[in-house]
Amino acid sequence: MSALKSVPLSIQAPMDINFSAKIVLGSESVQIPQKKMNSYWIVIVDRSSLKILYNKVITDSDAAPDISGFDKDENMMIVAAIGLGTGYVPQGAFYDFLYQAGAGAGLRRLVQVNQQIGCGEIGWLGYILVGLLGPGRPALPGIEMAEVTYNGAGPVMTVELVPTEISGSVIYTPERVGC
Repeated sequence: MSALKSVPLSIQAPMDINFSAKIVLGSESVQIPQKKMNSYWIVIVDRSSLKILYNKVITDSDAAPDISGFDKDENMMIVAAIGLGTGYVPQGAFYDFLYQAGAGAGLRRLVQVNQQIGCGEIGWLGYILVGLLGPGRPALPGIEMAEVTYNGAGPVMTVELVPTEISGSVIYTPERVGC
């Protein structure tokens, strides 16, 4: 049997729409369907095959996307904010959706900035989440990155997808690389 190898995952969530939005899984780039200001790029990946199952950009920061059929233990979700102004931080059903997928301190930080500093006071926000899906989530806390200061390129998160063999099948679990 060959040794299992981790797969690198890199995500860039631009704070300025003129910069690239990127998700690179192994050596494959995931194509963003459209790049819009104040939006969220959501990608769902099968944890065994690493196949992309869902790839959409949403602009409603108050409504949870319909991922029915994908909300399974076998899947993970990647969320990258695109050109996010403080007035578009997740709220309501979308906030609850992200929290259930493993969001935590990073998401709360963006909400606090919005509530206490206010809309329009800070140029742009950056946010990335890699979380596991499935019933009873979050089984594990997600891996997040939140940036509040202006940096047009936005945050870049590096993750390793660590393989585990279970009953002859391989399943990958995200683990943060670096700080």
